[in-house]
Parts: sequence; C-alpha cells; structure tokens
Amino acid sequence: MEAAKIPVAQVAPVEIGYGKPPQRPEGFASETAAITGKNKATINRAIRRANEVCQEARDLIRGTGLDTGAYLDRLALARTTWPIRLAVFLPYQNDEGPQKRA
Repeated sequence: MEAAKIPVAQVAPVEIGYGKPPQRPEGFASETAAITGKNKATINRAIRRANEVCQEARDLIRGTGLDTGAYLDRLALARTTWPIRLAVFLPYQNDEGPQKRA
C-alpha cells in the first residue's frame, strides 16, 4: 500500500530565518534620541545617573555649582547612603554651605 501524497505549497515567504532575523522593537533611548535630536549615549547616560543617584542627593545639589554631570557620575560611583552624605558635605567650601546659582 502506498502512502497518499498531499500537495503542499508555501503560501507566504518565510519572514524570519537564518538570513533575516526578527525585527527588534526600538528601545526607549533610541526613540527618545530620535525625538529630541540628542545622541543615544547622552540619553543612556542621563538614565544611568537618574537610576544610580538617589532623588534626595539630586535634590540637595540641584541649582548649586555642583549640579553637573561629572559630579553626578562621581556620586553614582558611591553606593548606598554615601551619595547623600557626599552631596551634603562635599559642597561646603566655606561655612555657608552649598551656594545656589543665580
């Protein structure tokens, strides 16, 4: 007895395969960079700073001369509660405390 042969035709071309990997959705940084016109690395750096430096430390230095990306990067290297302590004690260049920018 012979097996029945069923004709099988491919109805649509293969969308995903060895030569054509699946499309990945654009990430947040890529979309934001496209909308704002800033570099993707700049967006990722801002996200990292926001995630690694606590809100309290950012509030303490906002508007002072230390409100810079370089200072936020240094705070991000200090873990746990050190960012708050550094934000409070390092800015004191005299007895008046952090100076707000005009």
